[in-house]
Parts: sequence; structure tokens; C-alpha cells
Amino acid sequence: MKNVLIISYFAPPLNTASAVRTGKSAKYLPQFGWNPIILSVKEIDYYQKDEEIYPHDLNIIRTESFDLYRIAKLVKKTNKDNFSYKLHRKKEKITNFVKSLFPIDDKIGWMPFCYYKAKKIIYNNNIDIIFTSVGGVFHSAITAYFLSKKYKIPLILEFRDLWVNHPFQIRTYFNQKLNNIWEAKVINHANKIISLAPSQKEFLQNKYNLNEDKFEIITNGFDDDDFKKDFSIKNKSDVIIFTFCGSFYTTLTPGDLFNSLLLIQDTKQRSIIRFIGNFRSNFWNLKEEFEGRLKEKKIEIEVIPRLIYYKLLKELYKSDVLLLFLPSDYRTKVIYHAKFFDYLAVRKPILSFCPKDSDIENIIKKGNLGFTIESGNIQDGKTQIEKIIKMFKEGSLKDIHGSNEFINQFTRKKVTEKLAKVFDSVIK
Repeated sequence: MKNVLIISYFAPPLNTASAVRTGKSAKYLPQFGWNPIILSVKEIDYYQKDEEIYPHDLNIIRTESFDLYRIAKLVKKTNKDNFSYKLHRKKEKITNFVKSLFPIDDKIGWMPFCYYKAKKIIYNNNIDIIFTSVGGVFHSAITAYFLSKKYKIPLILEFRDLWVNHPFQIRTYFNQKLNNIWEAKVINHANKIISLAPSQKEFLQNKYNLNEDKFEIITNGFDDDDFKKDFSIKNKSDVIIFTFCGSFYTTLTPGDLFNSLLLIQDTKQRSIIRFIGNFRSNFWNLKEEFEGRLKEKKIEIEVIPRLIYYKLLKELYKSDVLLLFLPSDYRTKVIYHAKFFDYLAVRKPILSFCPKDSDIENIIKKGNLGFTIESGNIQDGKTQIEKIIKMFKEGSLKDIHGSNEFINQFTRKKVTEKLAKVFDSVIK
């Protein structure tokens, strides 16, 4: 069995996109000849946790850290009044400003602890590959770069999101320059670069003039083991339910949906728009702005606090249409939402407001997975929603969900098999 050192600040049992991808990869890698050793931080004050979606035998080695979330956990005596939740929901502008002041990213206090512990792991184990990803946390790629150079171990770098060109990352001028320098160093040193979406790979390849064979596209996925439970389907009803789960940011909002709904002519059809998650103040302000006017059209807005994974799936199965949003920005064209792959597995039609020619638009059209509307085009939004309501009344809406053949290529086991093949190709 070959050994891979996975460096990931966010790891099980946290329920973030990066933690889930790390945990699910670690679950399936042994089936393809790889023993994953995960290096992560000790328990932090973070509001998104879910013990149920991970195996309990993952090999996770944890270290101290001198970042805000770890310090908050050490200082607090109870789990009451979660620090990270308060910052997330109520202090978005302050949080973004404070984050922008840190060199590289606001978790960089983990870097010296991570590097020291990684050296011990490498000394005590025959590590064949170092693997890390960027997206929200970026300094782990620099740590991996130093380790790879020092011990001459191949480095696989994964881009869950863009680094320097991240659409929602706010940085000072000098911090942006610093990130530019390190992104170039790490990318040029890495043996392989994994992108989660086609346009992301094309963007990085063109930016650094790199060869095609340095890249591999490995999307996110869904673990079909999680969908083997019996989930109750929505009862027959004359109410059409639209559901979104995830997060919103300053420029990523459901505003296009609300404005499109105000234009629809069918005021007899009762509709419920549900948002599942812990949302920031910009969402609550937008909800308050539109809620009264939408009620006049028999459209209700419901907000459900973030749920553990299995409860979330139950709510998705009760839905008629699943919602995605991306603002109009060239940097968001390369994004595949992690939640998109859960939507796939639930096999319900997807309605996405997204940039034209974006990766999310292309995959929805290719797989016949639902409906896409160009961000900002509320007239087309009105037309598409009226079409959806018509199909709902006719009973044909439920037939739009993509084929099993198309959907099953995105299981966690299959995408992890691709990852293992990339590891194998580097050490041959």
C-alpha cells in the first residue's frame, strides 16, 4: 500500500466542501492501493459539523494552530454562542476586512505547526505523494511546496477554487501581490494540477502557459452510500417547492430569482421558495425587501437553518426544483458548486441562474438536468419559471433529471479512482 500525505485545514467531522472531499477521498483511496494520512488542525470553533457522513477509522493527525478559530475554541469553555457562526451571519463586512489583512489567508497561523508535524510524519512513514488543495485556505499549498522540495516527494496540487483569482476573496493590494508570487511558485513546482471544472483548468493553463499533460480534471461527486437510505418523497400537492441549500456572498444572492418571480403572470399557483443554510445579513436584507411583494403572488419564502447531511437530503427529496446561483463574472464561470452533485443524486430538475457559457450551464445542458438562465436576465427567468410551473401542473416536471448513466459517473468512488490514477502516474 502506497502512502499519501493529505494536508487539509478543514477535515472530518467538519461539514465543509473541502472537508467532505477530503474525507470521502480518504474513504475510497485504500480500494485503489493508497493509504491516506490526513494532517489537519485540532478542533476549531466552527459551526458546520456532521459526524454521520464519514467513516470512523480515518487516519487523521491533528496539530495546534495559532489562527482565530483555533484560539476561539481554546478560550471558550462551552459550545454556546458559536464565534464562527456570529462572524459568518452578522459581521460579514468586518470578517472580510479582518481576513484581508492576513498574509496569504486568515488560517496562516497553522503553517508552522503543520510543517513541523508533516516532517515527523514523513520521517516515520514512507510518503509517496504529498497532496493538498486550495480554496478558502491557500497557505497549505505553500507548506506542501516546502515539504516537497525538502524531501523530493512529488506534489499534487488541487484547485477546488481559484487562488489569486478567487471571485469572493477580498485581499489588500500587497496581500494580492504576495499570493500572486506564491501561486506561481507552487503551480510551476507541482507535478500535477487537479482542477474541479474544465474552464478552471483552461484558465490556469493559459495563465501560466503550461502543458496539457500537467492537468487533470476531477470533479466533485456524491457518495452513493449516502443515498441508500429510504427518503420520503414529497406528498402529492398543488404546491410547487423550490429549494436552495448552501451559502450566499456579497455578489452571490437570489436577487435574480426574486425579480423573475415578480414578473410571472400566474398568480393562482402557490409556490414555496426554501433556503437551507446559515445566511449572512445581505440575504436577510434581500429577503425582507422582496417578501411582501412575493406574498401577493402566493409565493412564500421559508428559511431552514443548516441541517446535518441526511436531514438535508430529506428536504431535497421533498422539493420539485433545486436552485443554484452564480453572479455574472468571468471568475465564476469556472465554478462547479459542491452541492450540485448532491442535486444530481437526488434526481430533481435544477434551475440555475449563472453566467452564459459557464461550466455549470454547460453540464446542466449536456446532462439534460434542468433549466439555465443567464445571470441578470430576469425576463428569461420569468419565461423559464412559467414553463416550470406549466410542466409541474401537467406532471412532466419530475421527468427532468438526467440519465442514470450520466449521473453515475460522478460517484465519489469513481472520482477517487481517477485521483488514485493521477497519484500512480506521478510515481511511475
